[in-house]
Amino acid sequence: MTGERLHRFEVDGTRYALDPETCFCFECDEASWDVLGHYPTETVNRICHLLEGRHPRTEVEEVIGELEWLRSTKSILQTPRQEELARRFELETGLREMTVLEIPAEGVPDGVFVETAAMAGRLLLARSERQRALRLDLRMAGAESWRRVLASDAWHGAAGELCRLANQSGKKLSLSTGFDASEQAARSKFLAGHGVEVSFVSAGDGAPPPAEAWRKLAAVKTDRLDKMPGFFDSVSDIFAGRLTVRPGGDNFDGMVAALEKAGFAWVEFDTDAPFITLPGLDPERFTDSLLRNASDYAELLLKGRLLRVEPFASLFLQIYHGEPKFRRDPAGVNALAVTGSGGVFPGPHFMGIPACHAGSLRGNLDADLLRRFNDAGALTTPACLRCWARGLCGGGDTALHQARTGDFRVPDPVWCGARRRGIEGAVAAFNRLSGAGVNFTRLHGNLSRRARPSLWTMARAAVQLRISARPLEEADAPLLVRWENWNDAAYFTFTEGGMLLGARYDREMDALHPSPVAQELLLTRRDGRPMGLVRVKPDLLPGLGWLWLYLRKEEDYAAGAVRSSLRMLLGEALRGRGLRRVITPAGPGEDALAGCLAAAGFIHAGTARGALFLHGKYHDVRLFAYEIAETD
Repeated sequence: MTGERLHRFEVDGTRYALDPETCFCFECDEASWDVLGHYPTETVNRICHLLEGRHPRTEVEEVIGELEWLRSTKSILQTPRQEELARRFELETGLREMTVLEIPAEGVPDGVFVETAAMAGRLLLARSERQRALRLDLRMAGAESWRRVLASDAWHGAAGELCRLANQSGKKLSLSTGFDASEQAARSKFLAGHGVEVSFVSAGDGAPPPAEAWRKLAAVKTDRLDKMPGFFDSVSDIFAGRLTVRPGGDNFDGMVAALEKAGFAWVEFDTDAPFITLPGLDPERFTDSLLRNASDYAELLLKGRLLRVEPFASLFLQIYHGEPKFRRDPAGVNALAVTGSGGVFPGPHFMGIPACHAGSLRGNLDADLLRRFNDAGALTTPACLRCWARGLCGGGDTALHQARTGDFRVPDPVWCGARRRGIEGAVAAFNRLSGAGVNFTRLHGNLSRRARPSLWTMARAAVQLRISARPLEEADAPLLVRWENWNDAAYFTFTEGGMLLGARYDREMDALHPSPVAQELLLTRRDGRPMGLVRVKPDLLPGLGWLWLYLRKEEDYAAGAVRSSLRMLLGEALRGRGLRRVITPAGPGEDALAGCLAAAGFIHAGTARGALFLHGKYHDVRLFAYEIAETD
């Protein structure tokens, strides 16, 4: 229905609804679908009257009650405040990405290319303004020139200098280098006919990769792509390996499954470039193949294969966090592209278009041309403002619009229709994965390098001690409900709120939407069976935190493996959160927990008198303290 505030759509016989403003989506049954045809423009009595004879009044009222609850929690149908709307139109200025691309026709020597890259990096830093996380991307036309550049002392010096300059400016610079591997792909049975790029991304933690690391990359054998995943693993302590595929037509079915089978853990589909280089490409057939790959990706995730495939993983994470993006393409504003000779363009896909040439690194930049990109995006495009997918599409790719309509501000309606259908398919896949308990945050970040230590390292630390741990996931909600309801343990009752309501719905919401401050994990035995919970939350005082521990079976508190493991787990937990000491409560009747804590090195720090109201009266809570030693 035109004008609906919640977009309704159907994929493979299943119905869904999505709020364009919050990106919140949910699956609909028949009653919900019919109610949403009139909600929220009609009154409750009017909706009941209109649906009389189709659904019982009680069922209609129940659906409306659920929608009202979602509305009250600001999940759907929120009218943005005036100041929030104003912030949407504020332009996020400052460069954060710079691409230096080798153009074979230019014939630029390696030394000149490195000099250009160094100049591009300095321009990136100079125009970054408030941006803090920056990336310099070097793309070579072939493997031979890529190897020569990475092995050169000139690049080692330039990379180190740029990272030092970034650190001195309070910024973190990530370096990405890659080469076009389409020639090698032609010898592959599942990549033949498609454009392929192999790239390596540094951690971006401020430390420049040493010269030995660059030389190790330069020594890689690039003649066979099927050997590349093994090399990705061998350099994973410094670089994350990525394979980018530019489909060479509208049929690339089975690509995700084939790449996963070959061992690639990070794959990106460049879904914009084909529409620029192949003018006759059919958006509908292309979207059909893209959705089939998305379905294959979902199947792999459901089987426990943890890999990152873009653009699906980022779209899933965006829906999961409910964060609409009204401008997705940073070209001309937050990103620039430079040829090996120093020519500047708004983005890599604009190269070769004379009208979009924005000057030179060795001359002047065309500020007027770049300024024209300030008003690109969904919020300044009339067709996008009327589109339900504006928060997930973000206005599309400006270079793609330029190629299809001749104006980077005007999208092609045919492409837009296919794009909307692709987003609907992604939303359907998200709901399927979410219901199965896939952790989208971990999925998106599983290849980050040198991440801050966290409680996740507990899983590795405790394997040899028969205990493991993992972050809570959506699929754990039923288990948590069973454990928590009517449970007197301090883990559930002694909280910052004083008393936790144990309703099933509340607990499931806690599992689905964990606190961004506290970190909660499920303790498991070596065979994967759940055995308990641990939660860590920082205090207002620096270096101090709270830790709650709960084991489902009381006899586990006395087990030697648990007590000997607890100190190791705590060391990892405290270091991962930047804490030096924690306080752990033990409620009335939790003598087994108190004994376990004492055996693990906790000291009895005191008693909180009458701190817990339970079963109609106040109870004392014992407090145990643990401080990490330098050797822990």
